[in-house]
Amino acid sequence: MSQIGDASVDLRTDLVVRRQVQLLERVVDTCLAETSRFSFRDDPFAQMVALALHGTIIELAHGCGALVQSTDYMCIPILMRPMVEASVDLANLLEDPAYVKNMEAADHDRFVKLLEQSLPGKNPYLKGLAGQHDVPEELREREARLAHLEAEGRASMTIFERFRRAKREDEYRSVYPLLCLDAHNNFSALAERHMDERPDGQRTVSFFKLPAVATLRHRLDAVIATVINSALSIHSAFKTGSTAFAPLAEERASILAELKVSLRSTMPEA
Repeated sequence: MSQIGDASVDLRTDLVVRRQVQLLERVVDTCLAETSRFSFRDDPFAQMVALALHGTIIELAHGCGALVQSTDYMCIPILMRPMVEASVDLANLLEDPAYVKNMEAADHDRFVKLLEQSLPGKNPYLKGLAGQHDVPEELREREARLAHLEAEGRASMTIFERFRRAKREDEYRSVYPLLCLDAHNNFSALAERHMDERPDGQRTVSFFKLPAVATLRHRLDAVIATVINSALSIHSAFKTGSTAFAPLAEERASILAELKVSLRSTMPEA
């Protein structure tokens, strides 16, 4: 049996969700207001890439807030995955500006594979590239640059290697796989989004099914934490002197503490 999700329930009216969305809006607005503090010094290209990563995190976080407002809750974890990946790259880049070469190597590695597929007789979806590029010449240039970077010890890195370099292996083995389930439409993600079983045992498939409010709260907290941590780390690295994010981090911690108290109060006593 198929059905439409319960439109009479509005998760946006949940007091915690409302506070989280309002906080997220203020965090994004503060990030934008504080950009005037940035200036490029020692390694301007690496700093520009770092700021671009921060911008990606801000925009994806803003997108998550917009999805709550439009009640498109299913899409939130799909945006959270690249946001987490950007936060990992940002952490690595702020720790080691030369990490920008690893990022460059990853870009060349990906384009080498695409260019190889665009050669005559290969992939029909990419055959149009030959009319826009000198594919053999660009392939040679990218392969040469990639080899040079690899000789410097700056090869393309797997996503696990990037997490490990950022000292976030535990996150890679826990939070990140859960986000990948949604991005890849794994069975468990499909079940969470669309499937239910009624008390009489009848199974249903729903469209626009509402997530559990606890799930939405948890995801919003993770989004807020990611963008605040991004702001704190990049302003610290750039030595901007910004103090605007500490109060926002404290407010986020206060909401999280209230959630934990609420959760304990609803748990049965042992």
